Amino acid sequence: ASAHNPSMNAPPIQYARTTDGISIAYCTVGEGKALVYMPGVPFRHMSLLWTLSPEDRQLAQLLASLGRRWVMFDPRGMGSSAPVDSFSLDAFVSDMEAVADKLGLDKFDLLATTYSNPIAVEYAVRHPDRLSHLVLSYPFLRGAEALDTPAMRAVRALRGHDWTVYTDAAMHILFGRTENDAGHLMTQILRAAVTPEQARQVFEMVDRFDMTEQAAQVDVPTLVITEPHTFIPIDHSRAVAATIPSAQFVLAETREEYILAIGRFLGVLPGNAPTP
Repeated sequence: ASAHNPSMNAPPIQYARTTDGISIAYCTVGEGKALVYMPGVPFRHMSLLWTLSPEDRQLAQLLASLGRRWVMFDPRGMGSSAPVDSFSLDAFVSDMEAVADKLGLDKFDLLATTYSNPIAVEYAVRHPDRLSHLVLSYPFLRGAEALDTPAMRAVRALRGHDWTVYTDAAMHILFGRTENDAGHLMTQILRAAVTPEQARQVFEMVDRFDMTEQAAQVDVPTLVITEPHTFIPIDHSRAVAATIPSAQFVLAETREEYILAIGRFLGVLPGNAPTP
């Protein structure tokens, strides 16, 4: 049924409240030890992601079938969470804290991608006792340097243009150009998740991210993983692994290798597991 109408079995949206009174939408799939999944900000609209992304849906269901709990949430100002006028790293961390507290997660795994990696690192530094494993997917230390590439310069040049033109062109530059690819998916997620002004604020904040000092303080078993041909240069992800004392670095040549490496690191899949 899920292949034809994935929204039919979409997990129900629930709400946590931050210390500054913001309602944060979250959902869970399965029972057992939790994996909190944080895609890059501002590409956060969990109900739409569930509907549009077969991979995310399948990974959540796979994790649940293996006795784990998949947790996603929309940060403040995005998706189904309460609207806000401004964003900060501290505020994004408090969103994560609110969800973890509401669910009573004493010990859990945390997986972040791209622009959410600095939020995950900050959480890990503040709450090392609550994390079993930290997975940083396509991370970077300093946004201004990692995103100073020809592709990203082309994307920045488009920021002042019409929102529809910008989202179409920018996501195709970063993620691909066919109707059924990641670029098309990310365009839909971005438009649904935030307003043009909110997107501008978040992207400017990402440019200012610098987690060099915080990364050196991470005291949690960490996997830094990336793939060839992503818009975050591999050397910047490798530098993150070199900065975090307990980090392993994996360059996954295929999507299957990527999923296997994460599953093995988290102990969800045995070391010799075949591709699910």
